[in-house]
Amino acid sequence: MKDISALPGDILATSLQMERGARRILRDVSRSIHLAAVYSTPVDTGRARSNWQVSTGAPINHSIFPYHPGKYLWITETANAEAAISQGRQATEDLQKANEVFIVNNVLYVWDLNHGSSTQSAGLFVERALNDGHMTAAKMRVFE
Repeated sequence: MKDISALPGDILATSLQMERGARRILRDVSRSIHLAAVYSTPVDTGRARSNWQVSTGAPINHSIFPYHPGKYLWITETANAEAAISQGRQATEDLQKANEVFIVNNVLYVWDLNHGSSTQSAGLFVERALNDGHMTAAKMRVFE
């Protein structure tokens, strides 16, 4: 049996474990949502796919040019996807002070794409990405 004097140290250790676990869950769920959104976004020029941007602290409020611009690209395009995913991974690498992660796409026509304006996707890919995040979260545990 442990001495009662060890209790404060045990509480602190448990608290630190909980914090690490919560940050790991935040990171992994954010990455899951971002990955699904990026890869399911229909592609023509690469702009919509490139603009899935991840940040902590505050949402990004501007759009960017495609990482690898093109014309008549298709949903199987990977250069813009890989660059966008790399940006998201970097943004979520160190979540020591972040309590929230923002995943945004500031391209004006992404709403239309999400509602089926492209023949490359049936639409509602944002909702499916959120569902992927939900499924990722459901499999995780704070204490592992």
